[in-house]
Amino acid sequence: MVWEMAREEREKREARNEKQREVLASLPEAVRAAIEARDNDAYRAAMQQLAPEHANAIQQKLREAGIIGGGESSGSDMARVLQEFDPLLRAIAAVANGDETEKQEIEATLANLEEKGWHLASPVQRIWNGERDAALLTEGLDEQDRALVKRILEYLSPDPSPTRRGE
Repeated sequence: MVWEMAREEREKREARNEKQREVLASLPEAVRAAIEARDNDAYRAAMQQLAPEHANAIQQKLREAGIIGGGESSGSDMARVLQEFDPLLRAIAAVANGDETEKQEIEATLANLEEKGWHLASPVQRIWNGERDAALLTEGLDEQDRALVKRILEYLSPDPSPTRRGE
């Protein structure tokens, strides 16, 4: 089930990335440069230079492409990804807490996921080595990989919120 979901997510990710590239290519240079630089101040300044209707149309295109604010489906897609990966994420957290029963199986799974476009092996190894800084662990990862790594860290957190208990 995880393999099928990983394949489907990879295909969706590739389609989403292509759409994002197309949208970015269609933007005014100042807006595109600000987004690529992840500079919120420059983005706001560039958008303010546009006519309001043009700025609104650009923002809508950016949302639909998942570049800003996520598209309507990004929340439900992310929830599905987190749910489907949950057994793996909990097993990764268990290894980080000292239960190495499934470690070899997890490493094999992570290697297969890497081949399918997921980038979890390195952050997981770093978590297993004791690193817990979410910003460092998720640097350079896409939205889905970041969410998965953050969920592992939640499972390792002493905070007993409902999400962490799996309710």
